[in-house]
Amino acid sequence: MECRLLLLGLTCLLVSPGPGVEPANPGCSPNICMLVDCMYVSPDSCAAPSVYVANGGFCGCCPACLLALGEGASCGSSLMHGRCQSGLVCDSVTETCRRV
Repeated sequence: MECRLLLLGLTCLLVSPGPGVEPANPGCSPNICMLVDCMYVSPDSCAAPSVYVANGGFCGCCPACLLALGEGASCGSSLMHGRCQSGLVCDSVTETCRRV
């Protein structure tokens, strides 16, 4: 089985560990990054308002260009397409970006 994830122009090819193998955290097993084929993304390839994040792709396996989220923006999605801007953190209760 194979699955494709498109994240702001970054495509990762994920290969299932096989039938009967259930990861503790579905989709992000401890060795998932060994099975991911990342496309090359450099810091220069991210156009504003996106920012380069070295481990920003699915399960932290691949570099990615993520949308820079402002104060009050939703940041709690399990498949994040953005990251809170500098000086902001994702509040785990409200799942929104707030000032530090």
